[in-house]
Amino acid sequence: MTRPSWIRDTRWDRALLALIACSVAMASGLAWKLHAVSMGVGVRPLSEWQPATAIPAIEVLDASGTAVRLETSGRSKPLVLYVFSPESEWCHRNHANFQALERQASGRFDIVAVALSKAGSSRYANEHQTRSPIYTDPSRATSDALRLGPAPALLVIDRKGRLAATWLGVWSAHARGEVEDYFGVRLPR
Repeated sequence: MTRPSWIRDTRWDRALLALIACSVAMASGLAWKLHAVSMGVGVRPLSEWQPATAIPAIEVLDASGTAVRLETSGRSKPLVLYVFSPESEWCHRNHANFQALERQASGRFDIVAVALSKAGSSRYANEHQTRSPIYTDPSRATSDALRLGPAPALLVIDRKGRLAATWLGVWSAHARGEVEDYFGVRLPR
């Protein structure tokens, strides 16, 4: 029996349908990941960060390119690290929150900003009028110890050099509330 010309081999149709289904599934997964990042959902699970983890000294460069070692233990105030990428749109969007934190909490915390790279950091500082010192280019040991990656990130290290709190990604409404409660500050809406 011969088939009409409009009926094709169903094996190829099934293969094509399976390929399309896989493509849609992969695209949906990527879209979900991008949505999660844009909403400030932790890029890395917070379970990776264990409270009270000892944090070693932080090795970075100052504005002149000189190596600086920020001790994390034995401090008179807890240390707050705002980790950012000067070229990141999310970091630019989050900066008003960081400035409010700087203004309201600097008396109770040592606050520093750490740019993941030197490229664009001086322009970023001038554009945003950052009050805190900006350090750049964390050493490999620091990046590994702090698991630095996607920015922005906010880390609080207590006076004994232990990790006290972290927030990863843009401060969504939920994260903003947590930051406000933790620091006792009011952030812009």
